[in-house]
Amino acid sequence: MTHSWPSVLAQLNIPNIIGDGFSALAFGPLIDRLKQAEADEDEDIQLVCRILACAAILHFHPDSEKTPYGSPTDNVRNRLFDRGQMTAEASTVFSAVAEHVEHSSLQARANDLLWVFAKDHAAGQRAVQHYLDVANQAKDSEEWVRDIDALVRAANLSLSLGRGAVERATVTAALEKHAQDPRLGTTWAAARLMEMLLERGAGEPVTYSVIATQYAQAAQDAQHWHLAHHYWIIASKWHSRADNTAARNAARIDAAEMRVADGETALQGGGKKLYAASWIETAIRELRGIPGTKERVRALRLQLIDLQADSVEEFGTISVPLGEEHFRNVLELARKQVKADDPTDAVIKLGRVATEQSVGALRKAAEEELSAPSLRSLFSTKYVDGMGRMKASTGTSDEARIDELMRQRQTLTHQTFAFPFLYEARTALLDEHIIHRDHLMPLLDGNPFIPAGHSYAILLGLEAGLRGDFITAASLLTPKFETLLRHILEHSDVITTSLAADGVQDSIELNRLLREDEFLEPLRRWLGEDFVFELQGLLVSRYGYNFRNDLAHGLVPDSLAQRIGELIWHAALRIVCLPIPPNASKVEETLTTPQNS
Repeated sequence: MTHSWPSVLAQLNIPNIIGDGFSALAFGPLIDRLKQAEADEDEDIQLVCRILACAAILHFHPDSEKTPYGSPTDNVRNRLFDRGQMTAEASTVFSAVAEHVEHSSLQARANDLLWVFAKDHAAGQRAVQHYLDVANQAKDSEEWVRDIDALVRAANLSLSLGRGAVERATVTAALEKHAQDPRLGTTWAAARLMEMLLERGAGEPVTYSVIATQYAQAAQDAQHWHLAHHYWIIASKWHSRADNTAARNAARIDAAEMRVADGETALQGGGKKLYAASWIETAIRELRGIPGTKERVRALRLQLIDLQADSVEEFGTISVPLGEEHFRNVLELARKQVKADDPTDAVIKLGRVATEQSVGALRKAAEEELSAPSLRSLFSTKYVDGMGRMKASTGTSDEARIDELMRQRQTLTHQTFAFPFLYEARTALLDEHIIHRDHLMPLLDGNPFIPAGHSYAILLGLEAGLRGDFITAASLLTPKFETLLRHILEHSDVITTSLAADGVQDSIELNRLLREDEFLEPLRRWLGEDFVFELQGLLVSRYGYNFRNDLAHGLVPDSLAQRIGELIWHAALRIVCLPIPPNASKVEETLTTPQNS
């Protein structure tokens, strides 16, 4: 088909359709015009409208030098492309539009697409000039801030073309022209331009440090704390370029104080203490290492401790609607599991119950969640101890994230299965039997997994747990896990002490025993992979309860000790009741739970 592009484009009158700019907003009017062309059976108009509509919905990232329109996989369904390459029809239409349509925004975009996807160098050069035209036309109007994307794209595009001089002069001129505009002090526009100058080593440092300080102060006066923080940081970078260390540190201090102001303003407005604490904590991190801030950091630390302690009361609960049938099944299974004529046998049966979910199932669910995009993945998670202090945050590597998600599901299993099961099993056992110490002694006497001299404390802990005093049980039993696991490892001829050069031998502590492969492998052979994973979450994992470490440092409040102490008690009982076949099937697999469904 032979196209007379000047007449086709004149007939279409694109500027009248899309208005002053070219963006995703142009999609609707172009589709309306496409429908009209289909009714008129005008194939030329249809082609142009279809191509331009497809271009309008490309995600435009002006700050990205390499992928301003996303990766090839992002555009796999866009009809502009065929197997990652721009189609001949699209290239023809963009070339015609770039040549024959007097519309700076559209010409810039058409030439830009020809450069990015067809590697037309001349088109890329034309795109730079058209983008600069858009910015220059807009900077004398009310739309300059909105159209800063054009200037940013011109800068990045000219770099990829090897034309830095025009970009540098234009960015500098645009910023200087608007340096006194008070509106820019409360927008992110100048921040973007300044960051570009800093990245390229452009701009006069003293001049721009003054401008950045003015913007920071304007945003601060307007209580736009995030924006003010950003400009203070930019000001500190300009001071660094000017070798003014004192001014740089002062700007960094001002930036940190914006974090404090953010938290305090939230509190004054009735906001949560947890939110305020997070900003105080951020301010402390930013102040560290700045000379002369030691006393300020100390004051903020005291404020943070008070806020964290008070914030614990703000934590809510998440309800999991499992239904009555699920819990009826759990309770029925618990009663059956401990049914025995002899009290000692009943306790042993409870000690042979594995309440955790399998590691394989947890990992599979975590990997599926990690691979599936969700709104939740956009936010980080903070884990706090009983005093409201952060003990961990969202993992950065995939493996750390998988471990985090596995621990979250492990905790959910405790809520939906372990806690109700153990409560009902213990209650049924006590309803059926009157348990004395004499009934527990056979579990301890001659037990090869309990080292000499430790039986009595374990006995007292197990007894306390049976009567529901899990604070006492946890206090007595938690320190014993290191001894019990070390004793188990010694049965496998694993050395559990270190030998220093001077001959001093130290026992290897629990964190290493439950984290390092040389200890984990033999423990898994004795206890099973799933139970070892359970012990990690209970005792030493920051994504789990980290109970042993928090208890040792006095960070566990009574309410948490009573709650988690039930799991600690049962874990100790399970070790006392060894041997448990490592690959024994889990009792919860007989139920239909959300995790297994």
